[in-house]
Amino acid sequence: MKGHAQKGFTLIELLVVIAIIAILAAILFPVFAQARESARQSACASDQKQMALAVLQYIQDYDERFPAAMYEMAPGSAGYNQPDQPWGPFRALHIGWDKAVQPYVKNHQIFHCPSASDGPDVSNAGTDDSARTGANQFFLNKQLAGDPIQTYSGWTSDFKAQKQAALQFPAVTVMIGESVNGGSTGDITHEFDGWGWSDGHHRIINGETPADPWNNNNVSALCTQGNKIDRSTGSGISPGRRHKDGMTIAFADGHVKWYKADATCVVWDRNKYRSGGTVTYQKGGGWDFGY
Repeated sequence: MKGHAQKGFTLIELLVVIAIIAILAAILFPVFAQARESARQSACASDQKQMALAVLQYIQDYDERFPAAMYEMAPGSAGYNQPDQPWGPFRALHIGWDKAVQPYVKNHQIFHCPSASDGPDVSNAGTDDSARTGANQFFLNKQLAGDPIQTYSGWTSDFKAQKQAALQFPAVTVMIGESVNGGSTGDITHEFDGWGWSDGHHRIINGETPADPWNNNNVSALCTQGNKIDRSTGSGISPGRRHKDGMTIAFADGHVKWYKADATCVVWDRNKYRSGGTVTYQKGGGWDFGY
């Protein structure tokens, strides 16, 4: 009795199978990447929710006043000029709003965005905590936190941390948002400028842009996408586009929402940014710095 001949795949059939697998991979891999970024975005939103609740708890304990952006540590005080643990090996010279509210969350890792890379000075023990350490990759609205308090370096400002009662529309007033990879302690920003390597909403969403927000009320110019590079490191995408071309924002009432970067350009529209109907850095009451 003759045995049956076994038939294998022909070369054409193998090539067809390989081609189908390649097509499926090309379709599915971007989907997987988007799914991973969605998970990181959700984690980032959860972290910002914790930060927002910590700030609101801080406010209740400190006469309903927002934490100051940053103040200098007194020379010779406990921990001064020592390794800034658990934040990193860099030297501790400042107390930023992030450190002020950290006892309410007991976790310093939430100040690092899961979609961001480390700051360039993250492991450099020779720098201090005002350098591009990346220990804090979120900003607090400067309109709420005021200017940094630099008692020992001789620079002062009359623009101090504001009272919660000054808020007229907390549900749309930005409190905490995405900041640069190389952010420092006390990172703040608003629609025009900031401190801690972020330096204004135009740079948060567009990297280095030619528009000057102090001298230019042209919303379209301020919203020009520029090079979309993280200005603290000179590489990587700008923080306002970190999550699928958008950013998560924690508002002054404690809720968190994702916004497409270009949709936040309304923060420069002076016909709307004090209306209470659009996302804004303005409080609507008290002292709004600048315009």
